[in-house]
Amino acid sequence: GIYLVITSLILGTSGIAIHVFFKNSLNQQFDKQLLILSQAAAPSLNQVKKQGRQGLDQESSWRALFTNREQSLEWFSVDGKLLAKEGVQFLSLPLFQNQALGSLQQGNPFFQQKGGLRAVTISVYTDTSQAKTLQLVGYLRASQSTQPLHAIMNQLHLGLGMGGVAALLLTSLSSIYLTQQAIEPIKQSLQKLKQFTADASHELRNPLTRISLATEMILSI
Repeated sequence: GIYLVITSLILGTSGIAIHVFFKNSLNQQFDKQLLILSQAAAPSLNQVKKQGRQGLDQESSWRALFTNREQSLEWFSVDGKLLAKEGVQFLSLPLFQNQALGSLQQGNPFFQQKGGLRAVTISVYTDTSQAKTLQLVGYLRASQSTQPLHAIMNQLHLGLGMGGVAALLLTSLSSIYLTQQAIEPIKQSLQKLKQFTADASHELRNPLTRISLATEMILSI
């Protein structure tokens, strides 16, 4: 019983640690992929501002990273107006939020999530004619479905669950076997004690009988 409780606690703690580690690692990798896609698509913002949606028909480096069914891209002007978009699923959240605006003004990427979509928004800059300062030309938001991430986590949960059940089963069988092995010497000792008691009782029976008869004879005189 106590072995199962201790084993369950160890397995539970280990499972939680593995879950947290893998979830954080997958989230970081997921965000990194989104950020790489958005940065790869950032140079195309100038083409979109000049040619509109037709600017996306040209061969671009970001298309090699783009998965139409799982990802989406949105190009915005400086004032947050949507200029073009590519993909199927889009994040239904406003571009400018208090936290987003502050982060984007500092040149940092801003991550958002709603439902099964996660997105990153970056500020897009271009060199000025003097090549000494950067000028803000707009924003780009890349979104991606989190379904593949959930599928991986479900597989991890299934593996941890099956592994935990197998470990508990093996621990139970091992505990029963070890308990039997530990009790066996005690059983043998009890058996020897019973045998010794029986032999001693047999050996003492005849002397006691003689003493009893002698006592009766003395008392009868």
